[in-house]
Amino acid sequence: MTTKRAAEGATEIRPGAIVRSTAGRDTGRVYAVIGLEGERFALVADGAARPVKRPKRKNLRHLEILRAEAAPLAEVLQEGRSPTDAQVRSALAEWAGPAGEREGGAETDGSQG
Repeated sequence: MTTKRAAEGATEIRPGAIVRSTAGRDTGRVYAVIGLEGERFALVADGAARPVKRPKRKNLRHLEILRAEAAPLAEVLQEGRSPTDAQVRSALAEWAGPAGEREGGAETDGSQG
C-alpha cells in the first residue's frame, strides 16, 4: 500500500534533501527541503516559482526522496542560516545534471540550453 511506503520514507526526509512532489497541483515538481514543520510537514522551495522566503508547506507523505542530502545546501541549513534562492537552484541543478538530464530535472522553466 502506498500510504505505508510513504509513511516509512517520510521519516527520512530532512532539511537539505531533494524531493519530488507526488500529490497536488505541483505533482512531479522537484524541490529542496529547507525546513520541517512539526512531524508531518516539510517546507520546500525551488528558488524560482517557490522562493526561500515563500516556501510551500507539503505533507511528508506527498514527497518522494530523490537525494537524501544536497551537501552544500544541507551545510547552510545545519549552520542555522537560510539558504539563498541561488543556492537552492544550484542544488537542484546539481541533482539534475547537465541540461536537466534526470527525469523531472527540467521541471522549472529551464528554457536555456
